[in-house]
Amino acid sequence: MNIQITCRGLENSAPLEAQIRKQLEKVVTFLGHDREPSSIQLTIDVHPSHAHNEVHLHITAPRYRVVAHREGYEVQALIDQVIDIAYEDLHKQKAKHIHDRNDRDGHRGV
Repeated sequence: MNIQITCRGLENSAPLEAQIRKQLEKVVTFLGHDREPSSIQLTIDVHPSHAHNEVHLHITAPRYRVVAHREGYEVQALIDQVIDIAYEDLHKQKAKHIHDRNDRDGHRGV
């Protein structure tokens, strides 16, 4: 699993990066069943001169593609939001894969 965290506009991002990695554990666990390489890229753009911070999260895996983005004032809240959005989207995509496979195999659930 390749995890890349980029923090722009922060002088010491090590504590924040450690916290982000902990928050990403649920995503890593979810993707851990894929045999092929997966990639998580989280980018934080902090603008100290104004209240317009951005957080982007891109997840690429053999069966999943997720992009989540939020803008706002509180950086930690933005990080929480994009990780939650991505995690929920991964579950939706998994459910769709299962549904499509069942339809393809002729198993229709009611």
